[in-house]
Amino acid sequence: MKLRKRRASDLGPRLWPGAEIETDPDVVERYEEAPDLPGPIQAVGPAGGPVAEAWCPQCQEAINEMFQDNIIAVSPITVETPRIMWPGHQTIASLITLTPCGHAFRAVDGQTIAEVREPAA
Repeated sequence: MKLRKRRASDLGPRLWPGAEIETDPDVVERYEEAPDLPGPIQAVGPAGGPVAEAWCPQCQEAINEMFQDNIIAVSPITVETPRIMWPGHQTIASLITLTPCGHAFRAVDGQTIAEVREPAA
């Protein structure tokens, strides 16, 4: 049995003073274990239309779905309002999971997640 090596978390430096992570701990753990997305997911489809094909950058298997779990940081607030309405919340990181292969990747700030090209003529 091969144990996966867990990287040091890069979430702490992304938090501003007083902010807390408000995300399912399982998502945070999966994020910390995932490699960075090596580059945009390559896809083919018509301009402005749906994606016809896309491939996992790790195994090159065709994928049919991509899920994005966001890690949210929130600032404590003293008034009684729903957290969704708080001005002090923001996405500090994202975990991209592909199906059916199941590979997951950290999305780096400002990174292009997918690149769609038109099919060859």
